[in-house]
Amino acid sequence: MLAKFGLTISEEKSRIIEFGRYACQQARKQGMKCAKFDFLCFALYCDKTRSGKFEVGRKMSSKKFRQKMKDMNLWLKSIRNRVKSEVWWSLLKQKLAGHYQYYGISGNIGRLQNYYYHTLRLSG
Repeated sequence: MLAKFGLTISEEKSRIIEFGRYACQQARKQGMKCAKFDFLCFALYCDKTRSGKFEVGRKMSSKKFRQKMKDMNLWLKSIRNRVKSEVWWSLLKQKLAGHYQYYGISGNIGRLQNYYYHTLRLSG
């Protein structure tokens, strides 16, 4: 299917892992941790619902979080002294809204709060 469009899978970035309810149960029986991986800026891992059923947990990956904080810091440094504060605060509000719209998924509230807290510290 990929060859039809001239695409290939990168061997360095790709691997096959066992993932899911049964793979996680097997890993726990062997005293190992369940597999987790990053996909489209999210870390996916095995989790449980409140009732104890299996679900795929999702949160912003640590690597992407660090990159987003660096980008925010650079942006704030570049705009802080060039534009009036009323203007850049409204721009910051728009940037935060866009971030929340993309990363605002179930199970990711901790990362969103962390991002907001660190952004306020950087802008202060």
